[in-house]
Amino acid sequence: MGKSPWLVQIVTTNNTKATKRKGNSFFTPFAKTPMGGSQGEGTSNVSAANTIIQNYYPPLYPAEKFTKIKVQGGFSERTRLMNMPSTTRLAQPLRDQLMEVAWHSIRHGLEHQTALRANPLDYPEALRVERACFVTLNRNGMLRGCIGHLEACQALVTDVAENAFAAAFRDPRFPPLSEAELHHLDIHISILTPAEPVSFDSEEALLRQIRPGIDGLILVDGRHRGTFLPSVWESLPDRRDFLLHLKQKAGLPPHYWSDDLQVYRYETESFPESADSD
Repeated sequence: MGKSPWLVQIVTTNNTKATKRKGNSFFTPFAKTPMGGSQGEGTSNVSAANTIIQNYYPPLYPAEKFTKIKVQGGFSERTRLMNMPSTTRLAQPLRDQLMEVAWHSIRHGLEHQTALRANPLDYPEALRVERACFVTLNRNGMLRGCIGHLEACQALVTDVAENAFAAAFRDPRFPPLSEAELHHLDIHISILTPAEPVSFDSEEALLRQIRPGIDGLILVDGRHRGTFLPSVWESLPDRRDFLLHLKQKAGLPPHYWSDDLQVYRYETESFPESADSD
């Protein structure tokens, strides 16, 4: 007996409803797990739903905030109800809370060698939504660590706590952060919007679509994958240089080109904080 198609119903903040029936082979660009299935259940539903919304409801997304989505069908024949990630920028008090979590998670790592366990239920709803983020550490103007997720997989506040710890102690490019290095340490949090595929038929066509200072890019070719956050535009302001260095980061030659090359773009809401001010 074959799997049933997905039945997706989106409800927006003004109660606009839209329904789309989609075959059972729909996957997200990065998480190869079908929605509603038992494989990695619940880990890719939000991002997969976001991709469906972007593909089939461009008039509604991202202008509308989706308050819930029902996904019915697939392996488990269940109906799921989820809060959708919002692209709305966080108010300053919420940013301050995330900064405090990042800072405390690094302190906790120094004392206990583990990330701070941030219980999402202890934080405002906007910080409990599943969103992806990167945490970047700089010291004296130099990179000291950067770790994050390209796809939402857990509550934003949890993602910040885990990525802050990982940037400080698990980035393979650097030794674990020491307490002496906390002086002059800067923490930057970048919250990602869902990645969108870029359509192109040549490198020149791709370059024309890239928006300097705005786009973060994900480059994928087979097993090769790399990403640059929008902040990288500060050191690589030229489109072509940006792309060439991204290819190198993905493990490809700088002038490499293939018809199988895939590029996705996203934007970030980024905000810094100095540890000295804490």
